[in-house]
Amino acid sequence: MICDQVKWADSYASCHPRFAKAFAFMKKCTPETANGKYEIDGDAVYATVSDSPLKPFAAAKPEAHRKYADVQFPLAGEETIGVAALPPDAEKLPFDETKDIAFYEQATSPLTLHPGQFAIFFPQDAHAPCCTLADGKSVKKVVIKVKL
Repeated sequence: MICDQVKWADSYASCHPRFAKAFAFMKKCTPETANGKYEIDGDAVYATVSDSPLKPFAAAKPEAHRKYADVQFPLAGEETIGVAALPPDAEKLPFDETKDIAFYEQATSPLTLHPGQFAIFFPQDAHAPCCTLADGKSVKKVVIKVKL
């Protein structure tokens, strides 16, 4: 997992050849960016902008992906994401290949993101998005999927 400020995103472009395109899109996003799906580089890099309801952190259910890394960042409001390393038996647990997702039952630690910050979740990073530690109702956020 990587967590940093958007202004430093280019420092991580060498982590994967497609990150530069993801970061270029990320830097163009504002709270006024319309909700919807954005094709950046076909199915190799694409984004979803949405107003997402927040759930209590205690209800966090971590997920992980195998084919894509997630670049996640809030545009308006704050979001807490539960983070954890994948459990040792992760490869044996049910995985939905078509949706590129598996869900896990494990404790997570809170990572709170504010506008101007981002996090990258790789296949080994379990993450439970769209949570709140306070009384937040929703967050406008972007999730960029980067094919690995």
